[in-house]
Amino acid sequence: MDRENLSLTLSVLGKLLYTYPDNVFLNKIKNTELFDEIPYESQSAEFVKGRELLAEWQTSDGMYGELISDYQDLFVGVKDKVKTPAWESVYVSPDPVMFGESTLNVRLWYDKYGLEIKNIRHEPDDHMGIELIFWGHLVRTEPDEADRFFTKHISLWYERFFSSMAANAITSFYKGLALILYGICSDISRDISAKP
Repeated sequence: MDRENLSLTLSVLGKLLYTYPDNVFLNKIKNTELFDEIPYESQSAEFVKGRELLAEWQTSDGMYGELISDYQDLFVGVKDKVKTPAWESVYVSPDPVMFGESTLNVRLWYDKYGLEIKNIRHEPDDHMGIELIFWGHLVRTEPDEADRFFTKHISLWYERFFSSMAANAITSFYKGLALILYGICSDISRDISAKP
């Protein structure tokens, strides 16, 4: 596996998941044809389908209003009903709560390796987008720790999170993003399990 390419892929896709849809950033992605040339290869059905959906979005005519609506429905919620909560603690805590024990554990990882993300202390630190960005950083700088972080955190909830996101998304952008990331996480999970 090319760790530089995996790191870059996780960083960009993590940012797309974490940030509110930004017209300027999304236009850059469309103009660079990022989804035609994702620097990560996978044969998983989810990855292949996700890539097709993102390529479809990339050639579409904008639809930023739909992206904003989809993002809000998935991760912010209407009348406090979030379709796909983006925080690890909701999935791994005995009682699905935000700011659970996993939030504090993730914060310790970030502090140890100097992760600095704007607004990180203004919402739970265990947001999937932030975890992906951090994991991408570790993949590049601390490969053994990257595997450990994945095993202790992302592996515990990625299947439920990305399955929910793909099922609830109405745009090819968020559905494709969910499927690509599901495929990548599944690949890494298999790779880690196969290590002696």
